Amino acid sequence: MEENKFFKFVWRFNAIIFMVAGILAIGVLFFAGYQIIKDITRERTPRNIVNVSEEQTVDEKWTLGHLKSVDGTPIIMIPLNSDQSYARAFRPR
Repeated sequence: MEENKFFKFVWRFNAIIFMVAGILAIGVLFFAGYQIIKDITRERTPRNIVNVSEEQTVDEKWTLGHLKSVDGTPIIMIPLNSDQSYARAFRPR
């Protein structure tokens, strides 16, 4: 049986393509696994939460923000910011 050089080249080219695709797939799986594990184990810090409990002493500080002009109008806005400090605790239900 006679071997054809073209088909041998195609066979080797396909092997290289499958190898590269497999390596890329393994890399994507490792990256996705790393991102999932990093997201699961990260420390979560809640933001924009206001303490409404009357049991705790809340140290609240109000400040005025920077002036902002409203486009197309002569109106100027000044934001009012609240910063609360209180004992942070987690009570599971």
